[in-house]
Amino acid sequence: MPSGYYDGVTITNDVTSAGGTVTYFHHVHSLTSPTESIATDSAAVTTDGLDDDYHADEPSGCYSVAYYKHVTNYGAQCNARYSYTRPNGKTQDDYHGNCNHCGRDLCVNGHSGWASCSNCNKPTYDTNPENGIFAYYGCACGYTKGQIVKVEIAY
Repeated sequence: MPSGYYDGVTITNDVTSAGGTVTYFHHVHSLTSPTESIATDSAAVTTDGLDDDYHADEPSGCYSVAYYKHVTNYGAQCNARYSYTRPNGKTQDDYHGNCNHCGRDLCVNGHSGWASCSNCNKPTYDTNPENGIFAYYGCACGYTKGQIVKVEIAY
């Protein structure tokens, strides 16, 4: 491991030339334990285990914090009538309104009514259950995939 600053520890000597064996323990996201790691001879981040943004159905291992989906229903009550003649000669009635959030023109074909705005109605996810629907269990172990959690040097 080259000299430098690593997560609160300063290494003043280049331990790659120390003559011993260096073993790096990398965190592996798992569904069985929040402290699982694998040993390698490299400081390079490993690709083993689940990803940081993996979504679990049950609370287990690294994935133990519940996330909830929230959707705000932005849109418009489309009552402004617009009639036109279609290429087949029939009259088409469309009803328009503007989104109550972004102002986008929304249209309902054939009848008046509510139109949701696809620009604004994107779900958000957080840990607050109020007015939300359970979505998944997210990573809560405090580590990132492949993060070095321990280094051992054997001489």
